[in-house]
Amino acid sequence: MAVDGVTLRYILYDILRDFRQRHAQADISEYQLLYWILIHADRLRKLHIQKIDSGEYLVIYPTVSVVTDSNDNKYIVLPARIYDYDLDKGVVFITYDQRSGDDNPVFTQITFGRTAPSKAKRLQYREEEAPSPDNPYFYRVGDNIYFLGVENVSMPTVEVGILQALNPTSLTLDIDQPFDFPQDLVPILKRQVLDLGLWVLNVPEDLRNDGANTQSPTQQQKFIKTSEQTKTDSQGNQIFISEQQT
Repeated sequence: MAVDGVTLRYILYDILRDFRQRHAQADISEYQLLYWILIHADRLRKLHIQKIDSGEYLVIYPTVSVVTDSNDNKYIVLPARIYDYDLDKGVVFITYDQRSGDDNPVFTQITFGRTAPSKAKRLQYREEEAPSPDNPYFYRVGDNIYFLGVENVSMPTVEVGILQALNPTSLTLDIDQPFDFPQDLVPILKRQVLDLGLWVLNVPEDLRNDGANTQSPTQQQKFIKTSEQTKTDSQGNQIFISEQQT
């Protein structure tokens, strides 16, 4: 998580100022604008993480409680919303400790491999791949992460590292803290939010639904019938004469 840099409040009021310079009477609340910022920031940050493989946005939960259901299946509930990457790469790692205690060495940590329900059966056919306490697996179903190979292991908690997504509806978001967002993407974020807001404000009047009947009466067209006649002048030339009838 970012420990320094621009705050969300700064981005919010910077964009709001630009809106009001363009539309002084624009009725856009700070809450609406903040929602737009977080929606676009979440998408840009997801693309940034997918492009750059680093630990900048890795969030570690050291003690996530393990639950056992009625069928003796062990699982955890994801502690936060993650980015939905291919092959569940929003879950960076899951480990558990083979020994009891809080000060165990690193080599006692066992890392779960990733599988899927449709592939789990195939793992049983190869001894080196079969799920076991030394070679456990996880698979995801919605917000639940199920475990294979540790059915008989006492495992009250696991450590989970995830790529946690932004929550646009969070009620505890502190906009005065440094914004956990790539600093070099702030100008792109600002442009996208401004484009969205200006597009909303510039919707033509005839496309806005305010409930009023603005249709004008149909204009009545008056059709004129033209008939042509000819006559001869003093020099013997024919002259066309149009007569209009309504």
